[in-house]
Amino acid sequence: MSKLIFTGKQIDSAIKKVKEGYADVSKVTAKPEQVRRGKRYVSKNKVLETGTLDDGAMVSNVTVPSNPYLSRNETEYPVVFTPGGTVTRAGYKERGDIPGAASDTVYIQAEEKTVTGTSQTYEVRPSEGKLLKKVTIKKVTGEESGYLERLGMQGLACYFYSSAASSSTRRAYIPAGTVVDNIYLKAGVKTSDAHVVIFKISGTTSSSYKGGTGYLINTQSGLLNTGHIEIKPGTTYTIPSNDTYYTAGATIEYKSTGRLVITFNTDYRVFSRSTSTSTANDYTMPLLFCFNSGYYIILIDSTQWTNGSKTYGSAATNIAGIYPSDSDIYVNSGSTQRTFEQAETYMANVSCVLAACSFSGSSLTSPLTLKVGKPSSMFYMIENARLPTPVVAMDGDYVTWGAVDEATSYDVTATGNGTTVTKNTSALRYSMASLVTNDGTYEITVTAKKSGLISNPSEPITYTLERILGTPTIHQEGEKFYIDEQITDATTYYLYVNGTKIANLSYTASGYSLFSYCSDFRAYTIGVKAHKDGRTDSPLSNTISFTRLATPTLSYVGTVLSWQVISGAENYEVKMDGELAGVVSGISFDFASLIGEDERHTLSVKAIAQGNKFSTEVSMRIGTGGGTSFDDAIVINFGASGDALTDQEVDTEFPEKYYRLQPRESGYFYMYTESDYDTYGTLYNADKVVLTTNDDGGTNYNFSIYYSLEAGQTYYLTARQYSRNYALFTLKIDQTGPSGSGPIPPRPYPGIE
Repeated sequence: MSKLIFTGKQIDSAIKKVKEGYADVSKVTAKPEQVRRGKRYVSKNKVLETGTLDDGAMVSNVTVPSNPYLSRNETEYPVVFTPGGTVTRAGYKERGDIPGAASDTVYIQAEEKTVTGTSQTYEVRPSEGKLLKKVTIKKVTGEESGYLERLGMQGLACYFYSSAASSSTRRAYIPAGTVVDNIYLKAGVKTSDAHVVIFKISGTTSSSYKGGTGYLINTQSGLLNTGHIEIKPGTTYTIPSNDTYYTAGATIEYKSTGRLVITFNTDYRVFSRSTSTSTANDYTMPLLFCFNSGYYIILIDSTQWTNGSKTYGSAATNIAGIYPSDSDIYVNSGSTQRTFEQAETYMANVSCVLAACSFSGSSLTSPLTLKVGKPSSMFYMIENARLPTPVVAMDGDYVTWGAVDEATSYDVTATGNGTTVTKNTSALRYSMASLVTNDGTYEITVTAKKSGLISNPSEPITYTLERILGTPTIHQEGEKFYIDEQITDATTYYLYVNGTKIANLSYTASGYSLFSYCSDFRAYTIGVKAHKDGRTDSPLSNTISFTRLATPTLSYVGTVLSWQVISGAENYEVKMDGELAGVVSGISFDFASLIGEDERHTLSVKAIAQGNKFSTEVSMRIGTGGGTSFDDAIVINFGASGDALTDQEVDTEFPEKYYRLQPRESGYFYMYTESDYDTYGTLYNADKVVLTTNDDGGTNYNFSIYYSLEAGQTYYLTARQYSRNYALFTLKIDQTGPSGSGPIPPRPYPGIE
């Protein structure tokens, strides 16, 4: 047997090879599904395994959170969302789009707004769900023209007289060609801040006096009134003379150096001083011009302008001129100083250029000079700060507010219902019952006041006065309806027919005729509302619905009453003397069993149907000699001497009386009435064809018919009040006529030859 002997070196080499090929797999945790497919590894069990993990995939969509400023409505501000991912690999991160991921686009919602600029600070906010893109501020109306907010300037009034030349009158005058330059700006005043206005005080002229009242600012628009002329620095304005009214012509120059230069182009003649006067007097009046069909003075700001003492001209007699009234210039409608803002836009202390001189006896001791008006002769408008604005609230039926510093009273104003009412109080609350009396919705404001000062009106608050009248109820009885009870405080009731108000009703317990307001043959629904001026109308009452059917036309022959078929009628109520005689579906009713010979009765018929459908109840009077119809005519037999029937009566129910005339002799006869009524007569032949008519042929508006009648023939005569109202008369037939009038030619009936 042989032995395999290894040297130490060989053993060491073998051990080394084992160590190099050895790996400790006892801590391997991987599973095949965690290792990429096809890759092999040794598990902790020292088993060779193959991986099954496929390549990974990432899918992502964008979800945009709900936001009121983003939507899918397209604008010029898109926002695009694209999914992206971050992968950490080998110790660093990579970012990028995810291939195939769904992106999304939404849009920022923006808007533009236009607002009006005011003197108050306020916020401009976007609409809900939008952002502001642009805000445009409107130009304030009249801004470039110098708009003055809430200006309350009163009128300036100047009045003058003129007189012709007289040897007993001395005047001051400035001759043509004189240059007057003693009006100039005070030190430190810029020409850009100082205005010169040729101010129109009147648009008319008069032979008895000159002048009038003018307004620099329009109190409604806050703008400079038309007709005034502003002279800018460095410019001139030429005014023509007016010999008729003794006013001078002049060229007015506003120099850039701040001096007002007036060159008189014609003589300026003012004041009127008797040569016999011995007292000393100073005279002052505005410098007056007349052109463009009106009177003008020069307005300036007395706080900016002053004058030198230089005098001009002299005095003379036998010259025409003008002179002031007792008050050479004053403020119209009182002297309350008014508050206004932005006064520097025009003038804070309005005055005018005055002409002044002094007389001692009949001598002119101080010739004419021009002056800037002072408070003693010219109203000053003072610029004041406004009082603080009240803060108001409603406390039940009272408007309340906190005290405003320095305020002595408050104007409470209600605007609504087409009216504006203002009441003044010194209290800090005011009853709405004392401010508004008519129902409606009002805006209430409060303005604080102090002598010469006011506040802005408060922010308006809304007050609604509503005092609803009680609801009426109605009911129907036959052809009438009734308001059950008078509603407290109601003065009138509005009648509504088919939803439209058609009449005002006064309350009456006797009711109202339905057919007085529903004249057509159709369906109706009626109701009423209670009303009182200043109060809220009541709700509509309960309603009554009905259909008005056509009215039957009656005919009575023998004992049978008949009528035509009424559309929509199902039956007919027949009455005799107000009592129901029967209800029939036909169009006739025989009274043979109810009416005896020579009896007189009132018969009536009313068409009816279910559903509250009915007609007017129509009546006729029947009976021998009743005179209510041709069949019921009163028989009159007469000879040459005629006949007369007294106490003949007609009324609105039976407005026409019928007579059957049977003359025993032939001839012309008068047929006429005597009464205090306007009567109308119609003559028929036996076939009931009209022969003639007459209205006022007799006396006192009575009719009179004159016609040839043949003996043995039958004629019919009807008599009525002209308007088919009540009448009481005597009917006469004779050959002498009314009051012995003699023959009167008959008036033919229209269409009858």
